[in-house]
Amino acid sequence: MEGPSDAILFGHVPVRVLSGWRYEQVRDNLTVWEFFFALARLGGHQNRKHDKRPGWLVLWRGWNTLQAMLDGAEAIRRKICG
Repeated sequence: MEGPSDAILFGHVPVRVLSGWRYEQVRDNLTVWEFFFALARLGGHQNRKHDKRPGWLVLWRGWNTLQAMLDGAEAIRRKICG
C-alpha cells in the first residue's frame, strides 16, 4: 500500500535501470528497502546470513556504478531517439 510517505526518492529511470539489473525485469515500484539492497548488491555486498548490513562505502560504490549505467542508458536513448 502506497501513501504520502512513499514519495519517490529517486527518479523513475534509476529505479528502472537498477531493477532491470537486479531482478532481470524492469519494475517501477521498488520499495526503499529493495532499492537499498539492490544498490548494495551492485556495490559488492553479498547479503549472506552472517553479513552485516551494507555500509556507506558499499552503497557509494553501488551508486557510482549505477551512475555509469545511467550514462550508458542515456547514450543508448540518444542513439535510438535521434
